[in-house]
Amino acid sequence: FVQLTGRSNYQKYASRIDVDIIGSPDLANAPEVAAVLLAMFLGDRREALTTALTATPPDYRKARRLVNGGAHGLDSFKKVFTLAAVLPAVMQQTSQIQGAGAGRGSRQQAGAAAIAAPAEGPVLNASKDPLDLRDRTYTPPPVSLPDRFPVDKDIATLLTVYTQAQLILDQGREGACTGFGLACVVNYLRWRKAGFPKKLDSVSPRMLYNFARRYDEYAGEDYDGSSCRGALKGWFHHGVCLESDWPYREQENIPPQYGYAERAVNATLGVYYRIDIKNITDMQAAIHDVGAIYVSAFTHEGWQTVPTAKKAPTNHDSLAVIAFNGKPTKTGGHAFALVGFNRDGFIVQNSWGTEWGCGGFAVLSYADWLTNAMDAWVAALGVPGVVPGQLATGSPALATPAAAGNHPQWWDETTAYQHSIVIGNDGRVDRYLTQDEMTRTLMYQGCVLPDRWFRLQHAETKRLVIYAHGGLNNEAGSIARARAMGRYFTGNDCYPLFLVWKTGILESIGDIFSDHFRREPSRAGGVREALTEASDLLIEETIGRPAAKPLWSEMKENAEFSCVSGRAGDLLVTALQKLVETWGKALEIHIICHSAGSIILGHFVDLLSSRGLGDALKSAHLYAPACTVQFANRHYAPHELLMKRMYLHILSDRIERADNVAAIYRKSLLYFVSNALEGDRRTPLLGMDKIHDKNYSGWDGSSSTGEALRNWRHAAAEAGLEKRGRTNIIDIDKVRGGPGVMIDASHGSFDNNIDVISLTLQRIVENNQLNVPVDDLRGF
Repeated sequence: FVQLTGRSNYQKYASRIDVDIIGSPDLANAPEVAAVLLAMFLGDRREALTTALTATPPDYRKARRLVNGGAHGLDSFKKVFTLAAVLPAVMQQTSQIQGAGAGRGSRQQAGAAAIAAPAEGPVLNASKDPLDLRDRTYTPPPVSLPDRFPVDKDIATLLTVYTQAQLILDQGREGACTGFGLACVVNYLRWRKAGFPKKLDSVSPRMLYNFARRYDEYAGEDYDGSSCRGALKGWFHHGVCLESDWPYREQENIPPQYGYAERAVNATLGVYYRIDIKNITDMQAAIHDVGAIYVSAFTHEGWQTVPTAKKAPTNHDSLAVIAFNGKPTKTGGHAFALVGFNRDGFIVQNSWGTEWGCGGFAVLSYADWLTNAMDAWVAALGVPGVVPGQLATGSPALATPAAAGNHPQWWDETTAYQHSIVIGNDGRVDRYLTQDEMTRTLMYQGCVLPDRWFRLQHAETKRLVIYAHGGLNNEAGSIARARAMGRYFTGNDCYPLFLVWKTGILESIGDIFSDHFRREPSRAGGVREALTEASDLLIEETIGRPAAKPLWSEMKENAEFSCVSGRAGDLLVTALQKLVETWGKALEIHIICHSAGSIILGHFVDLLSSRGLGDALKSAHLYAPACTVQFANRHYAPHELLMKRMYLHILSDRIERADNVAAIYRKSLLYFVSNALEGDRRTPLLGMDKIHDKNYSGWDGSSSTGEALRNWRHAAAEAGLEKRGRTNIIDIDKVRGGPGVMIDASHGSFDNNIDVISLTLQRIVENNQLNVPVDDLRGF
């Protein structure tokens, strides 16, 4: 079937068909949805298409642009109408043959013969990679190049062995050349690394192609097929499994074998560079340096008429040259491998089977390449098990052993990501595990992995802990927290899932403060002098509300969106429902949140309850919650059972006032949120000690504020939240962060506070003696 692609199209048609194809793009693959989308898309262009196709002569180029946004694939597009013109006659011939009483076999043969013309080759739909300034450009080493590469002796022996190893691939008629072209490169590199064996299993073109489409689409490109960069991104993020794990059958979407993702990390991408397509010498050097490069180009009739010889080439002279008439073409984009060169051109290893060219090889002249080239990349194999795309980026180096804390016992980043649901803009999952990538669900991460872990534990109670970070830091900082804290959860019979919603808002606020003071020449005396002249009130009015408040509002919006259908919270709850079905009452769900994490978990609690999982929620632990009291009334207070199992950890007002934001604002972040970032100035927040003081009258003064405070105090009293031990108010200047190490008590110190994390775990496992005591929370 024809699938409508492109994020802009999904955004346009999602509301019209009432299907969330933005949040769950795989829904667009369903034939019934794809058909509706295509019908609506063509219907919107019906008048213009009719005008173009009924012109004399038909303006196929204009019609193609209406469908595809460009003239890419024009030749194949024209052939559709050629077929359509002869189809009525074909159907009439078939009907006559059937009516003559022919047997089943003869009918099938006659029908097949009638419909066989005209013949077609593979669909050519590779797209050119758009400019990306992040691409690293290949710089060749200063090494003299041979006249021919490989030498004739190697062509005679090695390429024959390569063909006998069944590494000449055939993509059939499917437009999967980006996956097949890259598979050719990966296979060639693996074959050389293995010492040119007579037998080598191919990597999976299907996996490479499917992930190429995934990364193309979510890069925002409107591709008909996919691009070289998309295929490399897929390899970068997931590795590639073998063909046996995910076989290719033309036009069949065969699912991969169980465990393919784990095995895919045995063939990983190492370094890769983009090559200047106009620099023939650089491309030759890359081929000589690595063995094969990954390229794409527009094709022409010469590719279809290249002289054929089924056997492998014996030398350079035995390789046929693809005929080229000197005319450029902008159709038939194709991805393939270049595995050698000589004075005439590059040696192409194609993916059209051994019957193309000389056993699957031919020479592409330099003139043809320079005229029709799209992209060129050189890539090398990486270390098995090390997948660059699954490692955190931007992690600051740990400068000293003291800063590193108990770093050797931290989880590695791969483990941390298995336990971390990374949430991006609009509350969407920003990073799926490979096993969840194709389905765009969290079923593997949120159900299969916890279930597998629970089955290895002896404890009868299965405890799942959902930890929502503060939402203030970037992804790398949040992953560092998961790496440092994870062992304390698993060591105490708890399976943690960290919600990482990467806002980096704290850094953004700090940047806003710094930029403001840099622009003030009268305050060039430094931060201390600036603080002397600019009160916190002035910072709230001149920086907070106009510059930082929009960031805070967007962050809250993302938290709410995370629980919309098809977004991160919704997908996680779906996975948890399956987990509850498996373990029943033996499964307990505990939630922990810090700062703004209370906002995302508030929406999540509502969703859990609405989907019948409220009884599985056994406890809630809130560290300095940055949600408003009104929000708490709306999202926490209605859940009576949870309220009776809620624990608050907050700073005293004295410590809040001794805290700072970015070393410029002279009170805690909660004060800054309350006074500058919420809708009303001086909005009461759940994590502020002052909300417990009935005599405090410094809030915004509106009637709704007083009512919100009264309602929360009533709900808290009913739930016994104000009883000793349920609300922990920290009123000391220093807290324990590691062995013999004391750190300042501050808004950001809760997940570095040994006593707070220990007490939380003791309450979850209902035991004051932890199997693995929390002893070091430094280094993040």
